[in-house]
Amino acid sequence: MDNQIRKFDQIDSLRGIAALMVVVAHALSFGDTKLFPVFPLSILGQGVRGVQLFYIISAFTLFYTFDLRKDENQAVFKFYLRRFFRIAPLFYTAIVINLAYRHV
Repeated sequence: MDNQIRKFDQIDSLRGIAALMVVVAHALSFGDTKLFPVFPLSILGQGVRGVQLFYIISAFTLFYTFDLRKDENQAVFKFYLRRFFRIAPLFYTAIVINLAYRHV
């Protein structure tokens, strides 16, 4: 399995947990929290940690993919170029749509 990206099921599970944590935190911010007992509320209120978990997962996967290709010629340049073309098209499309929507 040389130089192949291995899929980690645990990472996908952690992403799901992080997403649920964020959703629960947002859901608890609306409505009456007096309906919940104090103990579950204190646990469920830790949903903001889901964002931090996303950052940790992202850092792990970024460094993992970079480590697989570190022996390539111009590895750092190619790494950032791949990241740019993964993010930039959607980013610039959103800007164009937003500008078009505002001027209509």
